[in-house]
Amino acid sequence: AEGGATCFADAAGAWERALSDEERRKLESLECVCSQAHHDVKLRKAQPDYPTMSPEQRAANPFRRVPIALQHPETGRVSLYGMNSSTCRVVI
Repeated sequence: AEGGATCFADAAGAWERALSDEERRKLESLECVCSQAHHDVKLRKAQPDYPTMSPEQRAANPFRRVPIALQHPETGRVSLYGMNSSTCRVVI
């Protein structure tokens, strides 16, 4: 069989069903710091031939602060957002 290397999760469902009200309240005010460079370093550990970002690409993709929880503008559903493969820290 081929494929199966990609995993999907229901981030809105996790927010709604897996977290308590108290946990959601704590997470609503937190942000994550994400970095494409951080993501790429992690990938290169498993795939040494993964391309390295040029200085220009790094400058165009700086560290970004993003919310852990984000409300969808159309559905209004809140989901876990900021935790992904480029997350390098949580800002408390």
